[in-house]
Amino acid sequence: MLKRACNFCGKPATYDFRGTDGRWAYGCDSCRQEFGLFPTDGVGKATKLDGSTTRREIPAEIRQIADAFGFEGGDDEIEAMMGLFDGE
Repeated sequence: MLKRACNFCGKPATYDFRGTDGRWAYGCDSCRQEFGLFPTDGVGKATKLDGSTTRREIPAEIRQIADAFGFEGGDDEIEAMMGLFDGE
Protein backbone atom coordinates (compact mmCIF):
# COMPACT_ATOMS: atom_id res chain seq x y z
CA MET A 1 0.00 0.00 0.00
CA LEU A 2 1.32 3.41 -0.99
CA LYS A 3 1.92 5.64 2.03
CA ARG A 4 0.78 9.25 1.71
CA ALA A 5 1.69 12.27 3.82
CA CYS A 6 -0.88 14.74 5.14
CA ASN A 7 -1.03 17.75 2.81
CA PHE A 8 -1.38 20.03 5.84
CA CYS A 9 1.07 18.83 8.52
CA GLY A 10 3.19 16.09 6.91
CA LYS A 11 2.12 13.30 9.29
CA PRO A 12 0.99 9.99 7.74
CA ALA A 13 -2.33 10.50 5.93
CA THR A 14 -5.30 8.34 6.85
CA TYR A 15 -7.94 9.93 4.58
CA ASP A 16 -8.50 11.28 1.10
CA PHE A 17 -11.11 13.97 1.79
CA ARG A 18 -12.81 17.04 0.35
CA GLY A 19 -11.60 20.14 2.14
CA THR A 20 -13.49 23.26 3.09
CA ASP A 21 -12.08 24.93 -0.03
CA GLY A 22 -13.68 22.22 -2.20
CA ARG A 23 -10.40 20.58 -3.23
CA TRP A 24 -9.41 17.01 -2.38
CA ALA A 25 -6.48 16.40 -0.03
CA TYR A 26 -4.69 13.62 1.79
CA GLY A 27 -4.84 14.22 5.51
CA CYS A 28 -4.39 12.84 8.99
CA ASP A 29 -7.34 12.49 11.40
CA SER A 30 -6.78 15.82 13.15
CA CYS A 31 -6.34 17.83 9.93
CA ARG A 32 -9.46 16.20 8.48
CA GLN A 33 -11.41 17.38 11.53
CA GLU A 34 -10.02 20.88 11.08
CA PHE A 35 -10.05 21.24 7.28
CA GLY A 36 -12.58 18.64 6.09
CA LEU A 37 -15.84 19.78 4.55
CA PHE A 38 -17.91 16.76 5.67
CA PRO A 39 -17.94 15.10 9.13
CA THR A 40 -18.93 11.70 7.66
CA ASP A 41 -17.37 9.46 5.02
CA GLY A 42 -18.90 8.53 1.70
CA VAL A 43 -18.96 9.24 -2.01
CA GLY A 44 -17.81 12.79 -2.67
CA LYS A 45 -16.91 13.28 1.00
CA ALA A 46 -14.02 11.18 2.28
CA THR A 47 -12.43 7.77 1.93
CA LYS A 48 -10.18 6.02 4.42
CA LEU A 49 -6.87 5.15 2.77
CA ASP A 50 -6.67 1.73 4.44
CA GLY A 51 -9.82 0.61 2.61
CA SER A 52 -11.97 0.38 5.73
CA THR A 53 -15.06 2.46 6.20
CA THR A 54 -16.74 4.48 8.90
CA ARG A 55 -19.88 5.06 6.85
CA ARG A 56 -23.27 4.19 8.25
CA GLU A 57 -24.71 0.78 7.51
CA ILE A 58 -27.07 0.45 4.56
CA PRO A 59 -30.50 -0.37 6.04
CA ALA A 60 -31.74 -3.85 5.12
CA GLU A 61 -34.92 -2.39 3.57
CA ILE A 62 -32.86 -0.24 1.19
CA ARG A 63 -30.65 -3.18 0.23
CA GLN A 64 -33.76 -5.32 -0.44
CA ILE A 65 -35.24 -2.65 -2.70
CA ALA A 66 -31.95 -2.34 -4.61
CA ASP A 67 -31.79 -6.13 -5.01
CA ALA A 68 -35.46 -6.32 -6.13
CA PHE A 69 -34.79 -3.79 -8.89
CA GLY A 70 -31.59 -5.57 -9.95
CA PHE A 71 -29.39 -2.63 -8.94
CA GLU A 72 -25.79 -3.67 -9.58
CA GLY A 73 -23.99 -0.74 -7.95
CA GLY A 74 -21.99 -1.12 -4.78
CA ASP A 75 -22.57 0.25 -1.31
CA ASP A 76 -21.02 3.62 -2.25
CA GLU A 77 -23.61 4.12 -4.97
CA ILE A 78 -26.47 3.01 -2.72
CA GLU A 79 -25.30 5.41 0.00
CA ALA A 80 -25.03 8.24 -2.54
CA MET A 81 -28.64 7.61 -3.60
CA MET A 82 -29.74 7.55 0.06
CA GLY A 83 -28.14 11.00 0.43
CA LEU A 84 -30.52 12.34 -2.20
CA PHE A 85 -33.42 11.63 0.15
CA ASP A 86 -32.06 12.45 3.60
CA GLY A 87 -30.84 15.99 2.99
CA GLU A 88 -27.08 15.33 2.86
